[in-house]
Order: sequence, then C-alpha cells, then structure tokens
Amino acid sequence: MKTIDVTKSVMDQVVGFEKRRSFGWLGRFFFILFVLGALGIWVFWIAAAEIFERQTLELLTLFTQDREIIAQFWQDTMMVFWEELPQRKLAVSFIALLGAILLVIFTRKKFMIVWRKIQQLAKYGRNTENTK
Repeated sequence: MKTIDVTKSVMDQVVGFEKRRSFGWLGRFFFILFVLGALGIWVFWIAAAEIFERQTLELLTLFTQDREIIAQFWQDTMMVFWEELPQRKLAVSFIALLGAILLVIFTRKKFMIVWRKIQQLAKYGRNTENTK
C-alpha cells in the first residue's frame, strides 16, 4: 500500500497563510506609523515656518532685558507669545506624533509576536531549501 505524505502540502499552505497574515499586519502597521509620523512632522514644519514668518520668537527678546522690565512685563509677553503661536497646527502635530508613539507602545507585544513568526517562517524556508 502506498502512503501519501500530506504534511508538506499542508505545511506549505499554513506557511503561505501565515506569511500573508504577518506581512499584511506589518504593512498596515508601518503604513499607519508612516502616515502619523509624516503628518505630524509636516504640520509641525508648517507651524514652524509660520512662527518664523511672523517673527513670533522676537517677542522673547524681552527676557534678555533688565530684571525690572522682565518682572513687570513677563506675563504680557508670554500671553502675546501664546496667542501668536499657531496653536491648532501645533496641537495637530503633537496629537499625530503622540499617536505614532502610542501605536508603537501599544503594539510592541504584537510586533514581537509577528517578528518571531517571520523568523520561524524564514527558518522553515531555509530548512525546506536544504532538503531539496
């Protein structure tokens, strides 16, 4: 009686499924990370350009003056400086970069699991090539 070994074909199907699933997750992860990081940096870049265009940082030169002037006008200067900042753009930038950081923090366990799967799949691929 002839025996049929189906383990190789089943393992090849399982390996293919795990490859698609793992690389799909990694692709989505890196895409979201890239979009959040790029959005945060881009909006921050626009906000920084606006700050330099308006010369908002020039308001802070008051703090290089005499102590009496600083003591008398520091609150007014800080209030004007705060109002001159492009607050919405800076908030969007901060939220996008915070989202990217939180994505990495909250998915690090899943990332390590997927990374180990990929290493095992690579090891399986090397072992099957050596047996041929």
